[in-house]
Amino acid sequence: MADLLFLPLGLFVGTLGTLIGAGGGFILVPLLIMMYPKFSAQQITAISMLCVACNAGSGSLAYLYRRQVHLKTALIFTMASVPGAWLGSSFTRMMDRGSFELFFASVLFFLGIFIFFRKPKTRGAEASARWEPTSRDMTLGFVISLGVGFLASTLGIGGGIVHVPLMAHALAMPVHLAAGTSHFILAITAIVATIEHLTHGDIAASSSFVPYLAVGMLGGAQLGAFLSKRVPSAVIMKALAVAIVLVGIRIVWAHHPAEPLVTPATTVQKIGH
Repeated sequence: MADLLFLPLGLFVGTLGTLIGAGGGFILVPLLIMMYPKFSAQQITAISMLCVACNAGSGSLAYLYRRQVHLKTALIFTMASVPGAWLGSSFTRMMDRGSFELFFASVLFFLGIFIFFRKPKTRGAEASARWEPTSRDMTLGFVISLGVGFLASTLGIGGGIVHVPLMAHALAMPVHLAAGTSHFILAITAIVATIEHLTHGDIAASSSFVPYLAVGMLGGAQLGAFLSKRVPSAVIMKALAVAIVLVGIRIVWAHHPAEPLVTPATTVQKIGH
């Protein structure tokens, strides 16, 4: 019965992830960190990447139908993201749980601050159909995708949470188009990362909740894609920024909880002993 609760959780994570083109891993990973303290870093990233692959694959179909994917850039950037994703998945085996959590929290915190205060250089959501990349955009996007593929697979977040704001800022791609394009790239790289994890048996045998979580994220992907053109770009980016900063702070807080106050009476008692 407890496993069934992961079905609505997957629906929520999948909806929000697809809405911003992030796959939902940035929400799922911290939840797994807090819910399963005994899972290793590679187990957490493996479960997240499997669910992200389901979400991104489903969401990509919806985005393709709505013509919110720039196929030319998606295919070229995927060629950079795939090797980065494979290397990132392998790298998790060299990280201990504590280092993984603090690294994850730091990335989320600084990325959230950047997104919140930086205005995207887009030409508006209505320009999605007209946007075309320059040769500089293609080169810069290729380099960005290589780094994003590695970092995202290392953290188990898929990459959209990094890819969408970088494409919006560095390439001046409209946010709604960036979300769809990112999701298409994410679908392929997440599958590659999942295969790498499966070959090493990284998904915990006791994770009976994973199928329910994955099914929920499949459904959430369709709902998120449906809502994507009904929510203003500015709202999407601001909400994304606030959410990831709060998640980063929560993970750090778990490592450094507030120390109890020491009263003078307590100090005297300790000295007396």
